[in-house]
Amino acid sequence: MPTGQRIAVVPFEEVGTPDEEAYFAKGLSRDINAFLSEFSNLFVFAPSTTAALQNRDCPSVRSELDVDFILSGTVQRAGNQLRVTTTFTNARDCRQLNAPGPFDRDLSAHSVLDVQLEIARKVVAEIGSADAPIFDAAIISQVEAKGPDKLSAYECVLLSYWFYENFAPDRHRKARDCLKNAVKSDPDYSLAWSRLAFAYIESKKYAIDPTDDWAEKSLAAARRAIDLDPKNPDAYYALAIRSQIVGEDRTVFRNYARKAIELNPNDSFVLADLGTWMAYSGEWETGKEWVTRAKKLNPKHQSWWDFIWQLHAFLQGDYAASIDYAQIVNLPGNYMVQATLAAAYAMNGDQKKAAETLARVLELKPGFADDPQQPYRARGMPDELIDGLMEGLRKAGLKIEA
Repeated sequence: MPTGQRIAVVPFEEVGTPDEEAYFAKGLSRDINAFLSEFSNLFVFAPSTTAALQNRDCPSVRSELDVDFILSGTVQRAGNQLRVTTTFTNARDCRQLNAPGPFDRDLSAHSVLDVQLEIARKVVAEIGSADAPIFDAAIISQVEAKGPDKLSAYECVLLSYWFYENFAPDRHRKARDCLKNAVKSDPDYSLAWSRLAFAYIESKKYAIDPTDDWAEKSLAAARRAIDLDPKNPDAYYALAIRSQIVGEDRTVFRNYARKAIELNPNDSFVLADLGTWMAYSGEWETGKEWVTRAKKLNPKHQSWWDFIWQLHAFLQGDYAASIDYAQIVNLPGNYMVQATLAAAYAMNGDQKKAAETLARVLELKPGFADDPQQPYRARGMPDELIDGLMEGLRKAGLKIEA
């Protein structure tokens, strides 16, 4: 877990662009966040933590996060020109520090990467870091070598992350089609390949026009990403999730997951997601450890991060605790959370609440009764847990064929 100075990179504002279309500025600031996270003695808050802090004043941000420094900025694209301005603030006294920029560049993939690296380098120089040599010429050259040749390919990668803001099918389709073109126009761009692997995986996970060969396509794309960059954590992350979905041996998943975390230990979303899947695979304590680390990086985390505690308590027969965790998760619109809660109520002897909660599940997911095991099997959960949940759902009133 990183320690030391605490930095909040507030998502940059994209001037002249509606907020719902401002994926470029958000992506640019997200990458700056990732560069800063490379420094072991800097605590960089996750982008999802700082997303709600745009346009907030210094005292408000400081009280919200107990942060030492705040980096914010604006991005403006006009024709073939890019302008980036930044504000760098000492959050303890709200004093403006020597901010990187402004940057006026031609709009190209190289220019965007150059601006991101320069901002990260100047922020670290201003704060002071024992890891500062990470940004020496050799390392910068290595980072640049992994970047895209074409700006259009980089924008496709940003679109793929934009999907996670609201999981809208149209955003997924736009990113997926864009990435298919990106790997043709920029075939040596590893991150475009790993993002394409995820696009195929997400088409299956979220039922957005999946093809029968999604698993083969995602595997090929992830392997191509690793061939191009053996240290691409996103590719190992994709292979891990794919492995669980297709039902490979759990050792395969665990090896990929550990490799992804080893290469990128400070990405809170990846830590939480792989920690969740690690718990599903039966390694509950490791999964909890990873999610707990993710929570420290992202105090404003999504409530689903506590779902594995709800499941594990049920597996251990502590149905009252499972019910309590369901209240912490607090996702009344999530049918899996509610199905688990209905089973816990039934096993805990509260038939009335079990029946009421089951009715909510069937309202949320009308086809749930056709195969109630499916969502749990699809996530590779242990048979013992699934059998217990089915017993609870039967007691709640669900007709399940033996």
